[in-house]
Amino acid sequence: MAAKGLSALRAKETEAQAAREERAKENDVYFKLDSSSKEAPVGETVKARVRPLQELDEDSKGFSAKAGVAVFDKQWNNPKVWYKVISDTMDTEGRCVGEEMSKAPTGNMFTPKSGGEPRPETGWNKGWKAKEFMYINVLVDYLDGSEPVVKVAKWNMNEKAIQASALIDTYDNSKDGTITDRWFAVSKTKTGTESKDVQWKMTPLDRDPDLPPVTDYELIDLESLLPMYPYAKQREALGIEDEAPRQIAVDEFSPAPATQSVSW
Repeated sequence: MAAKGLSALRAKETEAQAAREERAKENDVYFKLDSSSKEAPVGETVKARVRPLQELDEDSKGFSAKAGVAVFDKQWNNPKVWYKVISDTMDTEGRCVGEEMSKAPTGNMFTPKSGGEPRPETGWNKGWKAKEFMYINVLVDYLDGSEPVVKVAKWNMNEKAIQASALIDTYDNSKDGTITDRWFAVSKTKTGTESKDVQWKMTPLDRDPDLPPVTDYELIDLESLLPMYPYAKQREALGIEDEAPRQIAVDEFSPAPATQSVSW
């Protein structure tokens, strides 16, 4: 949207800078494993150790009511502006703008690659697809001689989610479902020139009976990090105030026949 007048432009720039600073402050709480050099050569591997400070479920032997458990959150992001994100609210409000956008017709026709009749294209084909994330407090040892620090690991739960899978596999294979009794070795290797060209590895180490209790650490409030917005604020949070559809009842939506033209 255009800014009308210099004052409006400066106000817009100030708002954008404040948003950048807020994102930077928030990002500082997250576990990241990056090279010390922006021009790291292909093949470089960065390593660390992480110790989960929360269990995956309350049925784990190591569960602490004070520490709590990991949080799992389904989220939607604007495919045009990736950092504009909301948590799914279908369970809490019975409606969610992300769900609506994923089912909304785009006005175009879509022909499946596998063949078949063309059908109305929906928002899913334009990038509106939900992602599930695990949030968990971890103690991070960067293996650089500095003291381990508490961070929040935010890990994707898709089929390629190496980190989340390592924790879940350990939980499933443990007799008492405990993951807080050991360190996990984590590595990140640069495999190409693109930012997406990385290979993660995460391996559980042996149990360590001498680890301090998780209650010795000050943990970060996970729910405060979730992008939870009430339905009325979700379009603004996603940056789609001026995009249709304004409101679609998901349970009432039905695609138009393939022979019918579709418009916003």
